[in-house]
Amino acid sequence: MAASAIVAFGAYLRDLRERRSLSLDDVESLSSAFPDPIGKAYLSRCENGKLKIAFSKTIALGKIYEVPSEVLAERMRLDLELDRIGGPDTTGKTFKNMYEAAHSAAHEGRTWIAYAFARDAVALSQSKPLIKHVKDTDEQRRAARISVASTAATAGANNFALFELESIDREDLSPFHRVVLLDRLQVQHRFRGDLRLAAELGDEALALSANNDFQ
Repeated sequence: MAASAIVAFGAYLRDLRERRSLSLDDVESLSSAFPDPIGKAYLSRCENGKLKIAFSKTIALGKIYEVPSEVLAERMRLDLELDRIGGPDTTGKTFKNMYEAAHSAAHEGRTWIAYAFARDAVALSQSKPLIKHVKDTDEQRRAARISVASTAATAGANNFALFELESIDREDLSPFHRVVLLDRLQVQHRFRGDLRLAAELGDEALALSANNDFQ
């Protein structure tokens, strides 16, 4: 089966913490000023899928990690909905298997299957062999996150998708995945009605494609 909502959302919380280069001790210390502080043992259990995190504590984590509350709410909604409808079996599959399965399902319009494969692939994204057009496992993880954001947007989680894409936009990417990212970003901004920015991003993607041979 696909990872449960508790496991998947916990893994996302760990990813957010690590992006900020914070330890469990750091979070415990930073949360001490909030009405509902977060102990490191509690957070560890949540991150490892052993405990469902309380809503009040997600608010504190959002402020510490600088993540809007609607982003966390949308991500949690996605994972709970996937639990409800049931996802594909992702156990025992390699990163490459799941990454390719996510893209195939997305192409076929099977949104929730695509999201399940893309989401569960992230946990294996720093393993080898590498997929095409990535230079190392760090970029492979970013490519996996682009895939999650793309499938999440198709499922209606546009705040989550934009937050993730803009986060990746500040990180290092090869030209191929920079083009993919720019394309996904322009779709999000077009959806929000910012046609000028969408056009600029589209032009940047076209220029980068013209200067590179993606074979």
